[in-house]
Amino acid sequence: MLHKNTNLTLYIVRHGESEINLERNLVVGQSHESPLTPKGEKQAAKLGLTLKRKRIKFDFVYSSSSMRAYQTAQITTEKIGFDPDEIKKDDRIVEYSVGDWAGGKRDEIYTSEVTKSMNLMGPYFTPPKGESLVMVQRRVMQWLFDEIIYNENYIGKTLDIGVFTHSMIIRVLLHYIMGFNDRLIYRIKINNTGLSIVRFTEAGWYVDGVNL
Repeated sequence: MLHKNTNLTLYIVRHGESEINLERNLVVGQSHESPLTPKGEKQAAKLGLTLKRKRIKFDFVYSSSSMRAYQTAQITTEKIGFDPDEIKKDDRIVEYSVGDWAGGKRDEIYTSEVTKSMNLMGPYFTPPKGESLVMVQRRVMQWLFDEIIYNENYIGKTLDIGVFTHSMIIRVLLHYIMGFNDRLIYRIKINNTGLSIVRFTEAGWYVDGVNL
């Protein structure tokens, strides 16, 4: 059996509050260069202390290449003694792209016509020059298969792996692992520094917690 004795626990974290999160009426998507706010830095530090108190240490850490996710990874893992130089940045787990909608006002973009099209097309709806949910799933699954499930360095081992990313990416991962309906993806709330814990074993996936 390929994955015999494999026990990989993924600690999947949404980034802390960032400056772009404060723009409530803007459609933001990726916004790679948005840093954490002071509150976001405190959230990341608090999560790190929680992990330390629970004696959780990471063997490997992955982060979206976006500033807010990487900063969260650095602050959080420093609290548990992980070398920040060992954090693996990956473009495949950055937030979804809203294309030409980026920076636009929600109440101007999400017209009744656009909303109708989104409901009709579901995961295949694509913002102008942006990504559909199916496109996001494709790149995130490539990361999951290459870096986690079929990573030869992980097969047959017990490892704790930190993953610092974004709300939609976490929803997409949970959608794959749990197999729920596409439309439920948008109904899962993921808080800033919300922690979801999943395990991959020779028997498949287990979910230990969502948005803790």
